[in-house]
Amino acid sequence: TRRSSDLAAFGLVFVFLRTPLVSIFTNVPGVVELAAQCMIPLGLTQPFWAIGIVASGALRGAGNTRFPLVMTFLQIWGTVILALITTQLFHASLVVVWAGFIISSPLNAYFLWRRFRRGDWKDYARDPHRHKGNDAVLEPR
Repeated sequence: TRRSSDLAAFGLVFVFLRTPLVSIFTNVPGVVELAAQCMIPLGLTQPFWAIGIVASGALRGAGNTRFPLVMTFLQIWGTVILALITTQLFHASLVVVWAGFIISSPLNAYFLWRRFRRGDWKDYARDPHRHKGNDAVLEPR
């Protein structure tokens, strides 16, 4: 969709204009250098974040809220745990912490996109009462 391609285009901005972007917020040379390095993995993840945001929003809009919640939870905490392991065991830098999203974001986007393409969200949208105990918000009949 147009929105996801717009979001993905920001990845190019983050990669190619990273130093001027960071310089808007600080002029401390060491901070600018480190933050600019962190913008590269951040920029590379933007297309996947775009797919994940769009697919997650579509699923939630159709009433399938639990799956996007679980996938987002797993992505964020998986990346946090990966960052903890890489920084504590391997003394990795902040750039490596942000690079963890290069692993988790494509996985999250793929599973959300796959769930959307599967089409079972249409059942939620057609008859939310049939899915008691699942994701759909139920109103009393």
